[in-house]
Amino acid sequence: MNYGAVAGVGHYGAGASIEARISRVRISVYGAVQGVGFRPFVCRLARELGLTGQVSNNSSGALVEVEGAEEAVAEFGLRLERDRPKPCLILAKEMTLLERAGYRSFEIVASEFGEAKTAVVLPILSAISRTMNAVRSGARVTVRHACRMS
Repeated sequence: MNYGAVAGVGHYGAGASIEARISRVRISVYGAVQGVGFRPFVCRLARELGLTGQVSNNSSGALVEVEGAEEAVAEFGLRLERDRPKPCLILAKEMTLLERAGYRSFEIVASEFGEAKTAVVLPILSAISRTMNAVRSGARVTVRHACRMS
């Protein structure tokens, strides 16, 4: 399996058992991946491929961990960028091969913002997201247009 630049552990020869051919990969995703449906997309893709793990936002973008059959993990890595939500902009990915964790399902987990936020957030999508949240909560929403004709 070719992960590109992968740091970490694990190499499986042709004689390895199916149990040993389970991989776990951490993928740090940098770019405009917040407020564009990236985490739900990652969750659907992982479940479709029979993978377990988790996804969360962090101060620099998103952090994904997937675990499962080596071939499914490789497919996930390819489709993560190819099939991403259209407004999503992935600037870089850093992949690390890890020891198995034994995840039982794939979940979207709480975001962690311990460091200074460097993630790219697309302003118009952020405003739309805030407006939709206000509408859903029953708040009165007034829309003002940025461009006015004189």
